[in-house]
Order: sequence, then structure tokens, then C-alpha cells
Amino acid sequence: MNGTTVFLTAIGYVSFLFLIAWWGDGAGRRFASGRARPVVDHVFPLEEIRAAHERMEAGEQLGKIVLRIPG
Repeated sequence: MNGTTVFLTAIGYVSFLFLIAWWGDGAGRRFASGRARPVVDHVFPLEEIRAAHERMEAGEQLGKIVLRIPG
């Protein structure tokens, strides 16, 4: 496993735990109705995954860091 794999795995795991905790509390209805919206700090194209990882490690984000995957 390389650093990128660990990064993506960690993001997926944390996001999954967040989703499970919130979903049980009616989050799906809040998102569907527009009462809740995700906070996105920055969107990086997949080619800039290193920059996304560096931003996450720096701890400067105020919200989620998103990777845009083409296709």
C-alpha cells in the first residue's frame, strides 16, 4: 500500500462512519430536502491528488476535500 491508497482508504472510512452516524438520525431526509448541505473546502482534479493530500495533511481545510474523477 502506498500513501495515496492509505489516504483514500482513510477518507472512505471516515466518510463511511460519518454517514452511518448521521443516516440513523434522519440525515438522508435533511439532504434530500436541502436543509443540510455538505461543506466542501476544495475540489481537486484526480491529477492533483498529491496537492489534495498535502492540503489534508496541513490541516488547513474547512470542510471536505473532494477529488474529481473523470468519467
